[in-house]
Amino acid sequence: MNTIKWQGFLLTTADIKRSRDFYENVLGLEVISAVEDMIEFEDGFTLYDKDAYIKIVAGDQAERATGRHLKVTSQPNNFQLYFEVENLEDWVKKITSDPGIEVIHDALEYDWGQKVFRFYDYDKHIVEVSESIQSVFDRLYAQGLSLSEIAERFGDSIETIQKQFLKQ
Repeated sequence: MNTIKWQGFLLTTADIKRSRDFYENVLGLEVISAVEDMIEFEDGFTLYDKDAYIKIVAGDQAERATGRHLKVTSQPNNFQLYFEVENLEDWVKKITSDPGIEVIHDALEYDWGQKVFRFYDYDKHIVEVSESIQSVFDRLYAQGLSLSEIAERFGDSIETIQKQFLKQ
C-alpha cells in the first residue's frame, strides 16, 4: 500500500505581498518558492492568495465538480501557527513594532515555566511565539531549580528531563 507523506499547510491571505513581507522579513522565514499567487516557505508553510484559492477550492469550478459550496472564512480562532525562539522579549518588541499586528495577549508564563505571546497576523490567523522548551529548562535550571522540581513542573520524569535537556 502507498504511504501518505505530510507536505505542509497552506493559509490564504488577502494581500500576499504584505503577508510575504511579514513572514519573510519580520519572522525571518526562508522563501523556497514564489509564484504570483503562492509563496512557499521552508518547513512546509505556504501562503496562497485568497481569491485564487477560492477559484480552485471553493469557487464555481469546484462547486460544479463536487456539488458543494465551501465558504472561506477568516478568524476562526481554532488554529494557530506555532514558533519557538530563544529570546521571547526581543521577538515581542520586533513583532509589536508593526502597527498592522493585533496583539491577542502580552507575554505570559504558563505553570510549567514557558513564556508565550500570541497575536493575529494580517489575515487574522493566530500566531504563537514561545520560548523554546530548552530555553525554559535552561532558565529554570539557572534559577536553581533541581531536576526533580523541573520534572514536576514539566510533568515528566527526571529521566526524561535528563535525557532531553541536559547537554552531555
